[in-house]
Parts: sequence; C-alpha cells; structure tokens
Amino acid sequence: MRADLKQALLKHERLVPRYTSYPTAPHFKSSIPEGWYEGQLSAIPTGSELSLYVHIPFCPKLCWFCGCHTRVVNRYGPVEEYLSLLEREFSMIWPYIQNKNLRVSHLHFGGGSPTILKGADFTAFIKMLRNHFEFDQTAETAIEIDPRNISKDKVKAYGNNQVNRASFGIQDFDQRVMETVNRPQTYELDRNAISMCRDQGINHINIDMMYGLPHQTLSTMRDAAEKALSLEPDRIALFGYAHVPWLKKHMRLLPEDKLPSSEARLDMFEEAASIFEDAGYIPIGIDHFAKEDDNLTDALRNNRLNRSFQGYTDDNAPYLLSMGASAISRIGNTYIQNEAHLPQYREKISKGLMPVSKYYQSTSEDELRGRIIKSLMCNLSANPFKEAQSFRMDHHDFNGCYEGLHDLVHDDLVKITDDGTVHILVRQAARLAAACFDQKLSPSTAKHASST
Repeated sequence: MRADLKQALLKHERLVPRYTSYPTAPHFKSSIPEGWYEGQLSAIPTGSELSLYVHIPFCPKLCWFCGCHTRVVNRYGPVEEYLSLLEREFSMIWPYIQNKNLRVSHLHFGGGSPTILKGADFTAFIKMLRNHFEFDQTAETAIEIDPRNISKDKVKAYGNNQVNRASFGIQDFDQRVMETVNRPQTYELDRNAISMCRDQGINHINIDMMYGLPHQTLSTMRDAAEKALSLEPDRIALFGYAHVPWLKKHMRLLPEDKLPSSEARLDMFEEAASIFEDAGYIPIGIDHFAKEDDNLTDALRNNRLNRSFQGYTDDNAPYLLSMGASAISRIGNTYIQNEAHLPQYREKISKGLMPVSKYYQSTSEDELRGRIIKSLMCNLSANPFKEAQSFRMDHHDFNGCYEGLHDLVHDDLVKITDDGTVHILVRQAARLAAACFDQKLSPSTAKHASST
C-alpha cells in the first residue's frame, strides 16, 4: 500500500460497525408484542427458500479475543439441557410453518463451538431438521470447527449427515500469540483436523484467521499466511481483532501494551493479503479470499455476493430462521433476535414462550440504505441514486451522505463518478464509506470495532 494511502486510512480511523446487517443489532427494539413473531412466521409465503442457523453458545475454554455470545462449560450436562431447549424452540416454531413446503438451501451451525456436541447428539438434531424440511440437493450444510475439540467419531457424524463445508477457527499458528490469547493450538493439530474432514468427504474448507492480536508482527503474519496456504483451504477470512473491553470484560486479560499499533495492523493485513492473492486467491469484500472456483468467487462475479451475520456468503435466501440463544432471524424486512443470555432464553422456553427479545421492522428508507451499504461492503461500489429508483424514491437527495464522503475522496480512498456511483479505492475504507449512509450511526455513542 502506498504510504500516503496508509496515512489517510490512519487519519480517518474511527469506530464503525462491521455492517453484517442494517440496521445493526444495537438498534433493534425490545418489548416484542405478544403473538407478533408468530404472525411473522405465518406470513412466510408457501414454497419459499429458507436458510437455517443453529447457535451453540458453549466452549470448553474461553479465548480472550472472543466477541461471541458463549459460555465456558467443563461438563456435558448443560449442553444436553440446551439441546432439549433447542428442540422445544423448534417445536414452538414448527406449527406456524409446517404446511408451507419451505426449501432449505443453507444450514449453518455456529457458536461458540458447535463441535462441543457429541456426534450422536449432532446426528439426532440434524435428522430432526431434515425430517421436517425439504433440503435442496445442492444445499450447503456448514459447521464451525474448533480443531482442539473434534474427534474421528464427531467428524464421521458430520460426513454421515451431509455436512459439506467446515470453517476452522485457527486465528494464528504462532504459539506465543496463541498462548497469550488463551488458545494453545498447533499447526499439526489444525492440519490433522482438516485431514479428518477431507477423509469424510467434507471437501469445502474455510480458515478463519485474525490480525491485531498481541505479539503479532509482520514476520509472524507472513509465516501464518504461508502456513494457511499449505492447508489448501477454499476460503480464508482475515478478520481484524476488535479490542472492545468495555463490551467484553475478558479482553482485559490481554496485554494491551503488546497489541499491534493501527499502522502495524494495516501492514499485517496487506502482507497476508498479498500472499493470498499471489497464490491465486480472489479478494472478496474487505477481508475474505477465495479460490477461483469457489462459490463465493462465482457470487462476486455474478453480483450475488451477500453479507450476513455469518460474514460474506453466497446465501441469498429471503428468509433466515435462526434458533438458539442470541440467534437472529430475518423474515422479509424484519430482524428478530432471541434472548442473548442463557437464563432468560431457558426461562421463556420453560414457560412455553417464544424466546425472542428484540426486533426491527425495516422501513423502505432502511432497506434502501441497507442495500447501498451491502453493495459497498460486497462490491466495493454502489450507485445510491440507482438504488433509490428501484425503491421509487427518484428524488432522494441523500442529504449529508456525499458530504460525509468528501474527505475520503480528497484522500484518494474513495472516488465518486458523474452518475453518483461511489467506488471504494482502498478496501479498508469500505466501512468508513458505508457509515456515511448509516442514518442511525451516532458518533458520540458508537461502540463498535475500529475501521482498521
């Protein structure tokens, strides 16, 4: 990266959302009217395409960089109890959708660590879903994997139940870095876990990596990128660590004086990105890389790339049904979030109540801005006026949005063409540009991750 562009990014650095939804989760409303969620489920049109998400909020050990909703357990009892709650949640949802012939195109198990489930329990739960829904022949079934917490029996259960994509939480290969973040994990362990999956026919492999952790340097990042390539993943996600100890108290356990500077973080990302791209991986959005023949690359080239709570995806199903504590569903233009904390989630289900706690029903203005932001995040360009026309808002002037982009344009991070199209020239500026179209972002109260 040119030195002047790096300095420009550092100058504009601020806290902005990652925009996995719009509006973002902090703007969801509480106090859902009684029966409202049931009405939303009933309104899903017959024959619709559906995505399913199952959240497993448990880990055997807490990683100190973690920003997820999860809970550490050292015995299996709470996990068994939670599975029974998940089944009861599904039994409450099913009567409202059972006659709709919904087609499942994606099923994703996230966490926490879904690999904490015993193979038999995973099999029983996924069979329940497959017995109730019609799955497309090409449906993607994905699971997030902690390499420290799988076995041949578990991986065999995944393969037997048509799991065809596995996302491995790796973060780094440097032992000093991994021990500092309370996640001791070796390259050999990662390699063996991936081999186990491939032996069971799970051939679509994702690797999640992270930059900005304590003790990471340009040298360790270069080594990590090269080791990642040796595992031949289909996709690599290179996330920037978000240090938000005001939201996640366990992050205070990290040595702040060992966190890389903002400038060093940029250098690390650029170093790893150049290694991935030199190896033939295609850059996807702001922080993903995919092989030439991967579905994500195809989605990018055919304007089907999407961004959701799982990051970049080729999943464009209009309905997302999510189950589990903190899980967020999307039904048409509405987001619905379950109780985030296990005690409240358990209490509602034990009373026979839907475990929902927050929602947001988007207006046309929200949907318009959401589409612009998604295009900036996915395609690194957007024409707001063209998008407005598709919403029959031909006279929308986007008051203040283009003014907010002025400094980014001045510093060659963004370009605006004569027809009003916004082009991101440096991908790390995408969130900054998207924030200019975020009508709800309050600079004085924002508590998000740094833009770099």
